[in-house]
Amino acid sequence: MKKILVLIGISILPFTIVTAEEVEMEIHIEYWPFEDIEDMRSVSSDIVQLEILDERAEWVNIWENHDGVIPSERDLYDVYTIHRARVLNVFQGDLAIGEIIEVRQIGGSLDGIILLNPSMVNFSYSDNVVLFLGEAVTSHFVIMLPYQAAYIISGNGDLIGYHQNPAFNDLGLTWDILEQIQYENGIESISNTTENTESNVAEGSDVENNVTGSNDVENNDTENIEVENSVVENNGIGRSGVAIGIVIVGSTLAILFLVLIMRGRNRKRDNS
Repeated sequence: MKKILVLIGISILPFTIVTAEEVEMEIHIEYWPFEDIEDMRSVSSDIVQLEILDERAEWVNIWENHDGVIPSERDLYDVYTIHRARVLNVFQGDLAIGEIIEVRQIGGSLDGIILLNPSMVNFSYSDNVVLFLGEAVTSHFVIMLPYQAAYIISGNGDLIGYHQNPAFNDLGLTWDILEQIQYENGIESISNTTENTESNVAEGSDVENNVTGSNDVENNDTENIEVENSVVENNGIGRSGVAIGIVIVGSTLAILFLVLIMRGRNRKRDNS
């Protein structure tokens, strides 16, 4: 029989006066643990890698939009801590990389009320985490089970459960399991996207080379045109030189012919 997330019970300790203006109380929530990763995955709407951006405390009434609740419950507000986070990778669900989401957990400090929740995951700014999430009735997401559904990514890239004690978290989530979930959901992995991007860049380089090659062709054509023009100009100069030579030769012959004629006339005069 498959076990799903079940709220066993909530116990609230009596109020404790911290200062004249603050009241502190502690809340304990008991959960029915998941048997394995597949069990937890089956009830998770989204499995994502996130970067924590910031947090705030808010009064939230989780019964406000529920049908069939008694009127008194519609006015029940508790202090919740809400973390904003940026989606870095998607393994399950319809969220997009770069999208900003909000994850809520009961507990926090607001308006002089300090609500302590020992099972709350205390994220810090810029934490890199993997969470198994469920869609809440409000616009927030909820962690399916803090002990088993929240993983911090270490500086070495290891997945570390929020509670490292095997008694709380013995599911053994790995990147291989996440990639398998991603594959089964038909979601392209971020690594493949990166490889495609790098491939496109490489192809772009080839295109640039092709463009450069075409420019070289254009340059060659230009050089050929310049050579052809040079040949034409040279041919023109050569033809002009020949023409000038012919004119010079013709003029010289004409002058010689005139000289001969003049000498002939002079001889006739001398004889007469």
